[in-house]
Amino acid sequence: MTVRGVHNYAPRHLQTAIKFLARNPQYPFGSLVSSWRPLVEIDDIVG
Repeated sequence: MTVRGVHNYAPRHLQTAIKFLARNPQYPFGSLVSSWRPLVEIDDIVG
């Protein structure tokens, strides 16, 4: 498993992304993340 961070974006990029998500409710973006888990549980998740 690879965990990658994303940074170095300007606030306007986040605003553009949120507007895109709001304009496109037909895409199931919410289903791409099943649940949030703390990184301390990573061995339980992938092990």
